[in-house]
This record gives sequence, C-alpha cells and structure tokens, in this order.
Amino acid sequence: MLVAFLCIAIFHLIRILKDVADASDSVKNTAQKIDESVGVITEKVNETAEQITEYVIKPFTVIQFITEKARPLLEMLQKKSEEFGLDMEGEEKPKKKGRFGRKK
Repeated sequence: MLVAFLCIAIFHLIRILKDVADASDSVKNTAQKIDESVGVITEKVNETAEQITEYVIKPFTVIQFITEKARPLLEMLQKKSEEFGLDMEGEEKPKKKGRFGRKK
C-alpha cells in the first residue's frame, strides 16, 4: 500500500514539475516576443526621429545658414543704394547736398 501511495505521489509530483516547466517556457516565449516588439518599436522611433531631422530640422538649419551669410550682403546693398540715392523699392530719393558744392 505504501508503495502504491509513493508511486501516485511521485506521478503527481512529476506532473506538477512538468506544468511548472511548461509555464516557465510560456513566460520565456512571452518575454522574448515582448523584447522583439520593443526592439522593433525602438527601431521605428529612431527611423522617425531621423526622418524628422532630415526633412524638418535640416531645411531650417540651411535657411538659417543662408540668411546669416546673406545678411551682410543685403546690408551692403542697402548702404550702396542709399549712397546712390535710391531706396530699396528703386525710387529715387532726393540727393543730399555735398560738403564741397558750389556756394550760391
């Protein structure tokens, strides 16, 4: 009788250990799937950030660079146009009297 009880107890213990092993395998597979999903999401976020940098931030940087480089040129053109008696619209301004003009 004791032998039958020990056989049944060992059988139930083996089934419990098998269920625990199956559960741990299931948890392991789920953790691997979550890890893969997080990796895919991270990759997509990085790609999106690169696209934002490429198509949004870089054009603004280029425009800012161009305006910084063109500003001195525009200021020089404005000064030259004022010296020649033209305002920026191309209309003539009244000429200033020079210092060394003829006295009346």
